Amino acid sequence: MIEFTSNSANLNLNNAIYSTTLTTHIQGYSARVTLKMGRLRAIMKSNNLSQIDISNEEIGSLNGYIKRKNTAVLTVMFTDIKNFTLVTEEKGEKYSREIREAHDKLLTNIIQKNNDGLVIKFIGDAVMAVFSEPSSAVERALEIQKAITAFNNNHPEYEDLSIRIGMHMGQVAVDDNVQADVFGRHVNRASRIESLADGGQIYLSYTVFDSAKGWLSEHENIQWQPHGRYLVKGIKEPIEVYEVLNNSHAKPRAPLNGKKQTNFPKGLISVGLVVAGFIFAFSLSNYTKIESGSASLSSDIGASNYANNADTAGEQTNPVILNGVSIDSWMYQIQGLDENAKIDSLAVTDYDMLVVEPGNDFIDFSYDTDYLVKRLERKLNGDDRILLAYADIGQASDYRSYWQSDWIAPTKNKRGSPSFLITTDPDGWVGNYPVAYWQSEWKEIWLKPDGIVAKLAKAGFHGIYLDWVEAYDDDAVRDVALLQGVSPENEMMLFIEQIGAAGRAIRPDFIVIAQNAPYLINHNPARYVAMIDGIATEDTWFFGEGDAEWDDANAGDLTGGERHYEEYSTTNRISQNQIYLSLGVPVFTVDYCISEKNANLTYSNSRRAGFIPLVTRVSLSELSETPPN
Repeated sequence: MIEFTSNSANLNLNNAIYSTTLTTHIQGYSARVTLKMGRLRAIMKSNNLSQIDISNEEIGSLNGYIKRKNTAVLTVMFTDIKNFTLVTEEKGEKYSREIREAHDKLLTNIIQKNNDGLVIKFIGDAVMAVFSEPSSAVERALEIQKAITAFNNNHPEYEDLSIRIGMHMGQVAVDDNVQADVFGRHVNRASRIESLADGGQIYLSYTVFDSAKGWLSEHENIQWQPHGRYLVKGIKEPIEVYEVLNNSHAKPRAPLNGKKQTNFPKGLISVGLVVAGFIFAFSLSNYTKIESGSASLSSDIGASNYANNADTAGEQTNPVILNGVSIDSWMYQIQGLDENAKIDSLAVTDYDMLVVEPGNDFIDFSYDTDYLVKRLERKLNGDDRILLAYADIGQASDYRSYWQSDWIAPTKNKRGSPSFLITTDPDGWVGNYPVAYWQSEWKEIWLKPDGIVAKLAKAGFHGIYLDWVEAYDDDAVRDVALLQGVSPENEMMLFIEQIGAAGRAIRPDFIVIAQNAPYLINHNPARYVAMIDGIATEDTWFFGEGDAEWDDANAGDLTGGERHYEEYSTTNRISQNQIYLSLGVPVFTVDYCISEKNANLTYSNSRRAGFIPLVTRVSLSELSETPPN
């Protein structure tokens, strides 16, 4: 705590916004320190168990295990015999004791085989254990289910045992002052996950699954199934649940007693129903079949450019008004503007809104930002247009001037330094690293009086276009947020609010548009709508591969795969964006196409859905060759 306070004292607190941020982090840090320094408990509520104290002997055992494994992060496992109380009542205490002793011996031998795991406690028919390696925990869970099946086959004199297993991974803190905490909330989550399972099932949190999936992928006879996010008693944030099964022919079963989180917040259910009907009709009227990365055009869409096609002119949406400027078309270019000729090419276009890289903070070179703003803030005829500065708030870039020479870039499997550097970009953009955006050292870069936001507002940009808002939903970022005890959704909303306030402190009409993260609104619709002036979404219909050059074959026209999986399918993206429209928030789409056919399809479908479209190529280095010009 002393070190934290000392470091904080060096920060510039003149900016009220940044002061608020620092206070928030100090409070959060103090709360965690209080938790660790107090008399710590493991709260286990599986099957209505009351609070359980951990003995000194168990503390010593756990401490020894942690030292042997040289780790501070453990996978917590809970197991439980289904309907064991009922069996005890029917068969009697002697019968239940025999079963429990056989069960305890069987599970102990499996869990502690090769010293991989440690049984912490038996609580009636339940077992609490820990593992240093998530893959070992999953492997032992699968072994337990196999062993229980064999036990049932070999002991017809007993009622069949049915075991449910749940696991979660998190930071461990142990205090030898009578009681221990295997970080209470992580124990709670493991217990709650186990309570979602039925007999014979193994449920994992996402943190366990993600760490063990490499091991799982090596075993062809094992399958897994995501079941979605579930809300459970006593835990505010939904838990993402996965199931693993012993063989490829087994059938996964979703939780029967949990409440699955839907994509629509309660206040927007009626909107969602209307949207669902719209999407169904929209899909029937517009889509044929998408195959091999290209789409067949609907029969009513011609091959000529959208802007010049009289048949599609009626599809034009009502223009968006931002700061008194009517916006019907826009362009997005963030590479190549170090050449004034490229700036001049943008200046002579008739686009109503431009999103550009401001270029004033590169290490090796910089754009002529003053020239850029003066040339682009108005059209040639003198009309106003909106000029927004591109800013990546969810990732750090090693080519930016804020990157210090002593910083260490993270790898896919190892955090970097400073500690807010988490991992590498999942889409392949070299030199970009997702960050713990709630940490004060990262926020200071953006929010201090001479920080990035203030510089952009003073330079004359009308607002900011926020990239990588989706950091809140990145798996690696969420894992770190979980370990640090923060809500990634709340922290991203707070950061966006502070960015908007920092800009408006200099320019009262400062605009904030968030790119991607369409589901963030579900966390708190009223709050999110109040902080943004628009949302932009990439890849609704077509995408390109990260770092592809303008003329590369994979610069656009790609569909399907993980990019369009489940809630991010084209239909679901459209549906989610319709929620923003219903709440008065304009939606801009940017898709990446090479073929004119796919570009026309995208312009037509985006406008029909009520959005303001742009089709370009993924490098964002040239003026788009696709309509409208």
